[in-house]
Amino acid sequence: MGSRGRPRTSGLFSLPPCRQTLRGYFLQSDRSYELEKQLRTFFSGRDYRPVQIPELLEVIGAKEKERSDLEAILDRLEEQGVVVPLEGRGWFSTKGEGWAVGTLTIARGGFGFVRSLVEDPLGDVFVPERKISDGHHGDRVVVKLMKPRSGAPRSAREGRHGRIVTVLQRSPRVFLGILRDGHGNFSTVEPLLHESVREVHISTDQRAGAVDGDRVLAQLLEGPTVGGLPPGRVIEVAEEEGSWKGDLQRVAAEHGLPRNFSEAAQEQAVAFSREISEKEISRRSDLRDLPFFTIDPADAKDFDDAVMLEGKGDGSWRVAVAIADVSHFVAEGSEIDLEAHRRGTSVYLPGLTIPMLPERLSCDLCSLRPGEDRLAMVVWMDIDEAGELTSWKVEKAVIRSVRRFQYSEVQAILDGEGEVAEEDPLASTLDGLNELRDRLRRMRIRRGSLDLDLEEMQLILDDHGEVLDVRGRSRDVAHNLIEELMLIANEAVARTASEASIAVLRRIHDQPATEDIDRFIRFCRVIAPWAQVGGVDHLQGVVEAVKGSPVEAVINYALLRTLTQARYQVGKSLHFALATDEYCHFTSPIRRYPDLQVHRALDRFLFADARDLPESMEVRSASLQELAEHCSTKEREAEDAEREMKKLRAISWLCQRVGERFTGLISSVSDHGFFVRLDGCLIEGMVHVRSLRDDLYIHNEEQFALRGRNKGRTFRLGDPVEVLLEGADSLHRHIDLRYLHHRQGGEAPLGGGSGPLRRVLQKKPRKKVSTSAGSPGKRSKGRRRGKGPRRGRRR
Repeated sequence: MGSRGRPRTSGLFSLPPCRQTLRGYFLQSDRSYELEKQLRTFFSGRDYRPVQIPELLEVIGAKEKERSDLEAILDRLEEQGVVVPLEGRGWFSTKGEGWAVGTLTIARGGFGFVRSLVEDPLGDVFVPERKISDGHHGDRVVVKLMKPRSGAPRSAREGRHGRIVTVLQRSPRVFLGILRDGHGNFSTVEPLLHESVREVHISTDQRAGAVDGDRVLAQLLEGPTVGGLPPGRVIEVAEEEGSWKGDLQRVAAEHGLPRNFSEAAQEQAVAFSREISEKEISRRSDLRDLPFFTIDPADAKDFDDAVMLEGKGDGSWRVAVAIADVSHFVAEGSEIDLEAHRRGTSVYLPGLTIPMLPERLSCDLCSLRPGEDRLAMVVWMDIDEAGELTSWKVEKAVIRSVRRFQYSEVQAILDGEGEVAEEDPLASTLDGLNELRDRLRRMRIRRGSLDLDLEEMQLILDDHGEVLDVRGRSRDVAHNLIEELMLIANEAVARTASEASIAVLRRIHDQPATEDIDRFIRFCRVIAPWAQVGGVDHLQGVVEAVKGSPVEAVINYALLRTLTQARYQVGKSLHFALATDEYCHFTSPIRRYPDLQVHRALDRFLFADARDLPESMEVRSASLQELAEHCSTKEREAEDAEREMKKLRAISWLCQRVGERFTGLISSVSDHGFFVRLDGCLIEGMVHVRSLRDDLYIHNEEQFALRGRNKGRTFRLGDPVEVLLEGADSLHRHIDLRYLHHRQGGEAPLGGGSGPLRRVLQKKPRKKVSTSAGSPGKRSKGRRRGKGPRRGRRR
């Protein structure tokens, strides 16, 4: 391979030339550290008082030239909720004033909770409705902590209570409402959802062409209240509720999804030449004669990875994974780069993809189309009979894919059903890749990796985005084949970065909290007592033990919710689900910004001349942590948008099926009733406790069940049931079900174990209960609110 170019190598290949080693990821001068220490001491000490910055400089003995450093530190302390600046009044200590700073959530009953900006062991602060002032759902607020009244009942003395002092920052969230003309030259928007319980003032120039009575999408604005109402603006008139356009408009507005690229970015993309210069080819390994090929979904347009396999004759394999060299086109700081950074990731909505890069790049110049020369970064890997990675190297290359496979084609070939000529060399290559897939998977399982086989909701759409059908879709061997190759390529690149001391964004996955593991263990002992689970090291054993059983899906989803969410950071750390501390994202630079950062880092430190290295590597490393946090946030936002759009589209489909019967499994149990995941389509709806009129039902938390107090009828998590679809509401995103009977035996079983009981009052609630899924057996914990279900394959 070395004769094809000048690759820098790692593993058993020769190591790259010596490069300057980073001294650390988070560098801070001694003086900056001392300033922060003095500020913390002042704001938490006896001499504290509200101060302006000039006085603060004097108090801590800082010089005027250090003012910018001081302001940066204050900003950081503000983000941690340690200090608060109030306009015209100076900087205040939250501890010294008896305040807390956090995000306000307004509940259906009109009261609210303030969640701290950083994790607080004391929990959220309860705010009565009359103490919310002009706070709005999602606002960042300052809350004054209050002592409970003398003689107040015990329930009122538990937890922390407070009142809103001021709003620091208005929520950027978008909400649906009705525009109403006022009596003067203004209007109001009446929010349609419970989270926005107050009217919003709309001035004449903020109506966006809407007229009285229109359903609109609106947003709060910064500024003082007007007539007691927070100011806002109309973004646009809402599309028809329940339509694809209406759902897309709502999700895009709520999650701030970009709709168009800037003109400058588009112009820059169009300006790239289609031809690869001979000079550029001479700088790379020429691999155009090798039989690379791609495997992608049928509707894919951006082919960012191609693979090739060679047998070594000793039972081991040499595999090459070629990834589109996006960094060649997207220069750091360019207009395209600014757009890509802002987006962070491509967003895949039903009926629409919102790409991270302009289509000129994502679907053309960077897409590894068959028969066309393309620039790539190639990872070569030697893998032995045990599935262990024995050697690897990374090189810049030019390739020419020989074929584009669809997943369905590959699966048919592996199943012996594909129409592939026996002399076609790719048929044996696919068989070899399948054997390699099996080796790699067994290796991962041996070292402690988790492998959850979960069905996903698949929407079948017409040309207008309307839903024709909703089905469950599980991974087949063809999907798993590519996934295993991408996992090992990402691991090889992470090892390369470690050996060469290159600072890259790492993909990490923290071990679940002890209390979450303990709860999962209790859950398994009730639902699947034959599955032996004693701790965190036995989780994959549980997955294997329940495989093929009626409770397999319930156990797997419960485990998924027990796991933490993967994220990006600079320092090397454990990826719990993969059981390795060497992992990064490298294989999808067309659709993920962290992968693009890794490509740039490899390009800069492995392939650039020493004179091309940046002058201040420390500054670059420190800034990576901000990038890691930004990319983690954008990924969560994209996942939330994808999930919400899928749910809205599924609800639109269910609206046509109200009155029909469905089978399903009880997927979650709470005080309010139980959720059922419908067979086939995997949509979840709720059976409210008020509809169970034959008894007074008690929530048994230890048994993950509702149990009738008088007759002993039990509804336990994992039970197979038949239900009637009573309603589907796209506005509130509710799916309401009515229980008919258990599928085994015709009725819910009697009896039902022991454990602490909590009475469930069968009174009609003031509002409907949300139908989002929670942790096994009860609703999600507060600290996870807003994250939604964790997704196992976003590794």
